[in-house]
Amino acid sequence: MKKWIIRISIVFGTFFLFISCTKKELKDYFVNNQNEYWIAYEFESYGPLANRFQFYDNNKYDRIRINDDGEKVTQYHEGDLVFDSRDWSVSTDSILTWEGHKFDIVVCTDEFILLLFGKEQRRIFLVKDKLLEDVKTKQYYFEKRQKYPEKYRLIWEE
Repeated sequence: MKKWIIRISIVFGTFFLFISCTKKELKDYFVNNQNEYWIAYEFESYGPLANRFQFYDNNKYDRIRINDDGEKVTQYHEGDLVFDSRDWSVSTDSILTWEGHKFDIVVCTDEFILLLFGKEQRRIFLVKDKLLEDVKTKQYYFEKRQKYPEKYRLIWEE
């Protein structure tokens, strides 16, 4: 009977050890799959701070945008690469170094990350965006409005 209890304890102990060793690190929350992107929002702003960001396991990232043809392309302005090394890292004390700035990581899930930035403690939200292969362009929606203008009448015009 004692051998059986010892064996069960060893099995549960091994299982617990295996589960605890596979704990996800903070860095792993940032790394995207191929069609996943983070969109950055500031709490006080009315829209995204940039298009999309894709973080890679090699501690590099890209700023991504969808062009008029629906293609995903990196977005950099002239001169960005001089100042933008595209490096990022997460320290053991929950500090994200990204785009030359330091952010405190407050909340981190698979779909949402909350960062604090600067002396003013500005809140930056990263929200995961999963793009499908058939991304529609601005031109598609423009043509849709042209084709069906009756569906887009203002409510006070009805």
